[in-house]
Amino acid sequence: MNTKPKILISSPLEDEHVARIRAAGGDRVTVVHEADLLPKTRYVADHKGVARTITPELRSRWNALLAEADILFDFDLLDPANLPRNAPKVRWLQATSSGIGEFLRSTGLDRSEIRFTTAAGVHARPLAEFTMLGMLHFFRDVPKLNEMKAAKHWERYTVRGLAGARALVIGLGEVGRAIARDAALFGMDVWGMRNRTGGAPPEGVSRIIVKSELRAALAEIDVLVLACPLTEETRLLVDRRQRCPRGRHQRRGAGRCAAVGSARRCGARCLYGRTPSERKPDVEPAQRDHLASLGEYGCGRERAHRRYFPR
Repeated sequence: MNTKPKILISSPLEDEHVARIRAAGGDRVTVVHEADLLPKTRYVADHKGVARTITPELRSRWNALLAEADILFDFDLLDPANLPRNAPKVRWLQATSSGIGEFLRSTGLDRSEIRFTTAAGVHARPLAEFTMLGMLHFFRDVPKLNEMKAAKHWERYTVRGLAGARALVIGLGEVGRAIARDAALFGMDVWGMRNRTGGAPPEGVSRIIVKSELRAALAEIDVLVLACPLTEETRLLVDRRQRCPRGRHQRRGAGRCAAVGSARRCGARCLYGRTPSERKPDVEPAQRDHLASLGEYGCGRERAHRRYFPR
């Protein structure tokens, strides 16, 4: 007798999207969603939420659901490292973000038999906007404006605009391409770096480089955007030996900060969207103040659920 695969929703998800999963699966699957066992949401598309008080009864219910699940929508937040033991039937887990590589390694899940798929590109739009915010923050010297505001002082001053500046976007997936398009609309000359050679550059990108050309390229750019996945190949991709001499604020990261040696060691200004698998960069106090004024973790998931469930 064939049984239907059971999909367990294991992180907070709006009822309307649970209903859409059920509709898409139809009679082929059973979708299990026990909202009272999941964290309380703080905002739309909050896939982490605020942990509930887990009583022995609630934990027993959750363990029973895990034991019967074949597919998980997101990780078991209570005990992710022991997922293979607690959910022995699970063979596929759909994550709600893209940067899960470090998380899988740190929990040992990369050595399990579970197949993991990511939501790569789901946050492309808010991350692209956050990157442009970071560029404008420094090019338009927002820290100076804040100092003048605090001192109740005003005087005319000039700054360099984004038009004519050159940005290098490392990683041309959905996030990198969205950033490149936006930067080009501001009049920037956008270069891109990706593993493969050949093929037409994405929209907004004027030049494609490969890894062997990175050091030379850094001498020709004003802004560095890291939009690459954090892997062994990209870890410490840029270090203190590689300087960007052009411009006042030479290096910005839009994600994957561990790809930069550290903000202190390489002089980076890292503006990033943190995911659970990414570490905080090591930043100087002055840099931390600037980041705080931007909202250091502000990329958010700004209604990113619409990308999961396109109409």
